[in-house]
Amino acid sequence: MPSPPLTRSGPHEELHRRQIPLELNPTSNARTGVCASVADHPIRRYYDAGLMVTLNSDDPAFFGSTVENEYRLAHTSRLQPARN
Repeated sequence: MPSPPLTRSGPHEELHRRQIPLELNPTSNARTGVCASVADHPIRRYYDAGLMVTLNSDDPAFFGSTVENEYRLAHTSRLQPARN
């Protein structure tokens, strides 16, 4: 079941107002159970809500994923924003 869109109330409002970037690591988040899978990662919802996000790898030797692979996963999992 998809998560609902974020609103600009609560902690997200402060992140947006102050333009605090979120360093996100989809592979490690999925492997540690923070989210069910890379496809379920909330990075796209955060981006669509106007939050500043960065896509990163977390301990490539341990999780087996590089920054290049994180971008590839984001693309194939449709986590990236649509291009006009």
